[in-house]
Amino acid sequence: MLKPAQFWILVAAGGLALVLAVANMAMVRANAALKAEAGSRAQYIQQSIALEQLYGQLAQELAQRAVRTQDAQLRDLLAAEGINISADAPAAGGGAR
Repeated sequence: MLKPAQFWILVAAGGLALVLAVANMAMVRANAALKAEAGSRAQYIQQSIALEQLYGQLAQELAQRAVRTQDAQLRDLLAAEGINISADAPAAGGGAR
């Protein structure tokens, strides 16, 4: 038989184990949510990297067209996005491929 002190020590240890198990379950769920968020952010970054080249080519083509047609509205649009072009600069990528 257990002495009363031993019984209460075992009950306290069991209670502590139960509290720790519940805390562990909560942390596992929180970790899963953080992993899902990190995964979606990583996917967004990967998609952005893939589109970066396309956006660069699009901006280059628009700049070339603005110079070729001397379109002031298109120049203003590019300037508003931080892309400054000059008419006397050689067209980028216009060389042999």
